[in-house]
Amino acid sequence: KKHPIIRLSAYFAAAIHDFKHPGTNNDYAKKTKHDLALIYNDVAVLENMHVSEAFRLLNKRNCDFLNCFSHLDFRTLRKLVISMVMCGIS
Repeated sequence: KKHPIIRLSAYFAAAIHDFKHPGTNNDYAKKTKHDLALIYNDVAVLENMHVSEAFRLLNKRNCDFLNCFSHLDFRTLRKLVISMVMCGIS
């Protein structure tokens, strides 16, 4: 039953992994004390922003294509997406 959620999570993570990318990198954000670096405490600044902004978009009216998911399935997908986007980040 979870395989479709894993597959959708992978597609969604791939689609959002650079969502709203500012054209700079994490190092630049930290060195320039960019607001994003301050918000995310210098930890995987852009990766955290990509995931956060994508899920914030889902909160907008008529944008939540996952609203048919149960709470548990949504939490599972969200956890997987976060893990996939943050993969390899320390």
